Amino acid sequence: MKKPVRIFTFTASLFSLVIMFAPVAHAYYGYCSEPSEPSCLGMLSFSRDEFSFNMCRSEVESYTDEVESYVRCLKSELEEKRSEFEQLQYEIEQEQSDQIDKVNNVVEKFNCYAQGNDLCL
Repeated sequence: MKKPVRIFTFTASLFSLVIMFAPVAHAYYGYCSEPSEPSCLGMLSFSRDEFSFNMCRSEVESYTDEVESYVRCLKSELEEKRSEFEQLQYEIEQEQSDQIDKVNNVVEKFNCYAQGNDLCL
């Protein structure tokens, strides 16, 4: 008595698990440089003459501009990373699809032979 051959079936659901790379927070943001707070603020508690006050105001205004520039830089870097991520995601999805096609072809060929056919392409 001939033993029955188990025919395999394969579905894409086996490969439907997509690994997402969550962004990891780091203190390092590429080429963006976080500005330092104005050092004059600590000095104002000791010296509040007009000259010191005006110099510190200038440093605070400069600091404000630097922070705005830093934020623009971070936004730009975020867009760059988002674009890189989207490209990587596309490549991974293409590879996933290619692998699913390969597995399906192998399973179809196996099933063909399992059904007793002599020529399976």
